[in-house]
Amino acid sequence: MMKKILLLFTLMAICSGMFAQVTIYSEDFENGYTDGQDITGFDYWQTWGNEYTFTATNEAGVGAENSNWYVKMQRGTLDFAVAQRVYELTAGETYEYKIWIKPDAAGQIGSLKLEVIDVVAGTAVVAGPIKGTGGEWQELTVSYTAATTQNYGFRLTKVWGNQGASFDNVSLTCTTCTPTDIDSNTLQDVISIYPNPTSDVINIYSDAEIEGVVLISVTGKQVYQSVTTEPINVSDLPQGVYVLQVKTIDGTVSSQKVMIK
Repeated sequence: MMKKILLLFTLMAICSGMFAQVTIYSEDFENGYTDGQDITGFDYWQTWGNEYTFTATNEAGVGAENSNWYVKMQRGTLDFAVAQRVYELTAGETYEYKIWIKPDAAGQIGSLKLEVIDVVAGTAVVAGPIKGTGGEWQELTVSYTAATTQNYGFRLTKVWGNQGASFDNVSLTCTTCTPTDIDSNTLQDVISIYPNPTSDVINIYSDAEIEGVVLISVTGKQVYQSVTTEPINVSDLPQGVYVLQVKTIDGTVSSQKVMIK
């Protein structure tokens, strides 16, 4: 059973009860994962990177803070890789995203960066980048006060280097919210794509009205565009990783990795 699919509402009063904070997501990978499992698409994880795998791993004491479970970003042939979670944030509220990271090679800590992405605007960075130092496990934290109520991506990117990396202990907290401020429905709840991987067609299901659908190659080239959710014929496209972006009429965007084989 997937752990923590539902949002966790934990109210902690501070400043004599004047303010509160709500934990929206918290994951240490200690339960609900299978050793060797690629987390892509699991529990709403979005990942991409040519021949990269994002593998749940169980090794006693090897994870962050001497835990047993963590996720390996195992490098394939490309230096670029992304692990992302998308949430709808509320305008004016402040959010704090934390993730523990460790590079496989100490000298490559600078290849990892944590950012907040305006996914509605495409890839616009609205907070960060935040980077670490050294070569051991360390916690990165990025804060952002939402400019508008819409979807934002909390993105860990590996941008260079001939080695992989690992991450663990991920959390998202609204530091200014009360539990009634949080809407448990995210865009990922109402949009799904299947099958994935595929060699024939991509089917799109959505509870929300669609404004547009775009399929983008790993190089950033747009290879398909539509204003409907009709099946996408991908049989003539080269094998590899693509990103499917589905935009609804309210301006929110879901970006999901698709593997064409």
